[in-house]
Amino acid sequence: MPEVSEFELARLMQGMTDQERMLFLTQYNSEKKDRTIALILSVVIGFWGVDRFYVGDILLGILKLLTGGCCLVWYVIDWFLIMGRVDEYNREKARQIAAAIRLLRGSPLPPGGNGPQQPSPAPSPQSGPSPYPTESPPSPPGPSPHPGATVSELPPNVFARLEAVQGPMAGQKFFLLKIVNLVGRSSDSDIQILDPSVSRHHFRLRFERGQFWIENLSGQGTFLNGQPVAQWQPIKDGDYIQAGRVVLQFRVQGTA
Repeated sequence: MPEVSEFELARLMQGMTDQERMLFLTQYNSEKKDRTIALILSVVIGFWGVDRFYVGDILLGILKLLTGGCCLVWYVIDWFLIMGRVDEYNREKARQIAAAIRLLRGSPLPPGGNGPQQPSPAPSPQSGPSPYPTESPPSPPGPSPHPGATVSELPPNVFARLEAVQGPMAGQKFFLLKIVNLVGRSSDSDIQILDPSVSRHHFRLRFERGQFWIENLSGQGTFLNGQPVAQWQPIKDGDYIQAGRVVLQFRVQGTA
């Protein structure tokens, strides 16, 4: 099982206030287990089940202790299993902490969490059949809702982010959690870029038909890999977006 990713943590923190996010991260970082420590324990003193005690498997630890690691066989096998068990422990711990925080205010976990989920929103009365043609190549998506509209979340297996690589916010990461994400300087943007060279509503990213699309909203233009964005254009992993003086790299997993 893969190590707990920052995408998973961001999805679990979706909808939390800044104070709740800080509480979640503080609690998670204090309780998560380290893969390297677990491996060292397994190799050095795993014969006595210490590695299993470390990840909370008390009964297995006792059994391993009493049987001498099942005549060393179990002891050796755990060298290859223990880091995966650490990932399971950390993933479950993150879900428990998120569930506990939301329980305090009566809010369910987002899709992909370990608690009750909100029902999918009913289609808008104004929604009709999709106007987009199905033949290849696909046409760009249609107009997006206004910035304040309620937009559904990305599928649980899709993880996307913008990484600032140039500008005053270089090094920061911004996670895309919705189907439609508005990017700009305004506080009502889904991703707020605090730079005077960025327009209030600079560009928009939309996930549709298994891929992301970008739309320019700014009079000064948005550039994709150095080329101006006119209307909706497809965007892929590794592409660079320039808004004013800010350059962002688009990263995505799981759109296939």
